[in-house]
Amino acid sequence: MREVTGWLRDVVGVETIMADAKTGTVVLGGTMTVADVLAVFAGSDYTPQVVDAAPATET
Repeated sequence: MREVTGWLRDVVGVETIMADAKTGTVVLGGTMTVADVLAVFAGSDYTPQVVDAAPATET
């Protein structure tokens, strides 16, 4: 889990990370894109799944 959270810390726009090792879930907060988050898993043995992504809001 530390490996994954380490990758996610480097994603532009990630402001918060809440990881639960028991369930294998990670909840992210910030202005990152789903595509940027999923890109960190390319070439890894992990198969990420987006459970709920809030729609982007205009400011």
